[in-house]
Amino acid sequence: MNTRNLIIIFLLIGIVGAGITGAWFIDSNPMVIFEGKADVVILSLIIMAGLTTVNLFLRWVRWHYIVRTMGIRLVTKESLVLYFATLPAIFTPLSVGELVRGLALTKRFQGSFSCLGWTWVLERMTDAAVLLLFWSLATATWAVSALLLVCYPLLVLIFAKSIGLSERGQSHYSHFTFISRVITASLLSWLLPILGLYTVLVLFGAGTGVSVAAQSFSQGVLLGGISGIPLGTGVSGSNSIFVLLDHGIVEPVAVAVVLILRIATAWYAVALGSVVFVCWRKYFYRLVRRTEDQQHFDDLAEGYTAQIPEHMREQFLSKKINTMDNYLRGSSRFSGNIKGLDLGCGQGWYASAMTGLGYEMKGADLSEQQVRLAKEYAAGKGQVIDFSQASAADIPFDDNQFDFIYSINALHHITDDALREKVFSEITRVLKPGGVFFLHEMNTENPLFNFYMSYVFPLINDIDEGTEVWIKPTRLPQVDGAAWQKDVVFFTFMPDFMPSALLKLFAPVERKLEQSRFNKYSAHYVAILEKMSNP
Repeated sequence: MNTRNLIIIFLLIGIVGAGITGAWFIDSNPMVIFEGKADVVILSLIIMAGLTTVNLFLRWVRWHYIVRTMGIRLVTKESLVLYFATLPAIFTPLSVGELVRGLALTKRFQGSFSCLGWTWVLERMTDAAVLLLFWSLATATWAVSALLLVCYPLLVLIFAKSIGLSERGQSHYSHFTFISRVITASLLSWLLPILGLYTVLVLFGAGTGVSVAAQSFSQGVLLGGISGIPLGTGVSGSNSIFVLLDHGIVEPVAVAVVLILRIATAWYAVALGSVVFVCWRKYFYRLVRRTEDQQHFDDLAEGYTAQIPEHMREQFLSKKINTMDNYLRGSSRFSGNIKGLDLGCGQGWYASAMTGLGYEMKGADLSEQQVRLAKEYAAGKGQVIDFSQASAADIPFDDNQFDFIYSINALHHITDDALREKVFSEITRVLKPGGVFFLHEMNTENPLFNFYMSYVFPLINDIDEGTEVWIKPTRLPQVDGAAWQKDVVFFTFMPDFMPSALLKLFAPVERKLEQSRFNKYSAHYVAILEKMSNP
């Protein structure tokens, strides 16, 4: 079917929808309700649009999570733009137009269309189940509720196993975690417009319970979706109105409220997506056409220092340096001229600080620009440090050379398991027998911090892109010829955007948390890997 025919079909659908809406207007004259209530109408539209925005964000989080779990590690910012810029595609039968996202990524990810096709199936299946659950709870159809609560998780489990989901994504994949996160995101996202509809009904003086709003919204969306008509035009709104009428709400109010609902949900989503596409179309085209791997940290080098506030950088540096210094000085194995390697040295802040404490430091980083800036930083401190451009999988130093090595928030950028294994092999190779490797990483055991680092931080900063594979302190990788020490040091609870004054105010609280049994939920940790003396 060519573009001209599609346009004609959509115009006809629009005409039919406008005709049905016009018939409701003529029959009920809701303008009588609007008269003298401009403030209520505006407030209702703002509330509904705001809740719809959060609804769309949560649905993007769900989509991004499913796609990432299936093995497509799309940069978070690109994912957000791709999702929102293609929202107008929901104005297609059964929202099949959303499959365009898979087509958009075919140049960059092998099998993306198949992957996003299965994602679309799972989304539609989940939306239908969640909306049907809300409808059954609202209408006290307990048999349907019980059936959904028992059968739907099993259905998703069968779905996940049938497409080999655990083999597509991360090696430490959990079906239970996957199912619970998808369902939770779906429940939260669809609860918002229901609460919005209830709020609008209250604002218009229609005293009904939340259950009426839940039945009206879920029944309208479900039947509109089943009809196959784009956005359920003429079906969703009519069914929502019928439910409100059945619960004693006068027709003009029911029509007025549902009109606001439809404008601020379905049509707002299409309009928002259109705006995003127009405003970010150049970025959208670049992400669709991009096929090569870009050197992220070379591009970021000049603006790297602006990513995290200086007082937070200083705190992170102080805590990490002190942890390593206390360990090295407290061990009888290390004495005299202690040699260290900063692996993934960035701009040299940590290597310079360790040099200032008397350690003989070298540094290595894959990014040429970061190495250049590290050399300049050390020179500004009056220090001479050997910084090299090199891959962590091919460390350019002899065997058994360093007493200690450390990596500061670098290894989570290695997303390939085999490559990461090679990196650890290289680390143990260049360590002296009895030498140690300090692994400094983000602690994503805390689910809130995990969400922040995967979905929020990459949107407001450029250091991490949302494609990282976090190394959790409870699942440290096995390393031949070396063993992880039992004790892991956990530290930092204050967010990276905490103002300096508040950071000082809450410092005593943070110290107590770091020493408490809740320290495992901190933001950072350091684990220590010791090379065996006789491997």
